[in-house]
Amino acid sequence: FEEHHASQVKALTGDSEDQTNRIAQMEKEMTFLQTELSAQKEANVRSPSNTMKNLVDRLKAQLTQREKQLKALSKALLELRAEMTSAAESQVIAGAAQREESLNVQMLVDRHTKDLKLL
Repeated sequence: FEEHHASQVKALTGDSEDQTNRIAQMEKEMTFLQTELSAQKEANVRSPSNTMKNLVDRLKAQLTQREKQLKALSKALLELRAEMTSAAESQVIAGAAQREESLNVQMLVDRHTKDLKLL
């Protein structure tokens, strides 16, 4: 009976040691995982989130689009300015030509009516 009891105690002691070893191994693994989790949390705090990255990308795209629009508007404004300058120059030239023509007509009228005034 004592031998049977001793073998059971030995078996239970072995099981107990195995369980203790497994618990120790699991505790080590748990400590490692907690350390890894903490490191990942810190990394997440330091790095921008995907949402933030998406917002930044969207804002960059909007900025690029606005810059293109601004360039297009600037180009259109320059073209309009050039057209207005050209039109103003044409009007000045046309006005000068009309005044010169009017002056020539007046001179012709004066020349032909000069004889009539003398009479």
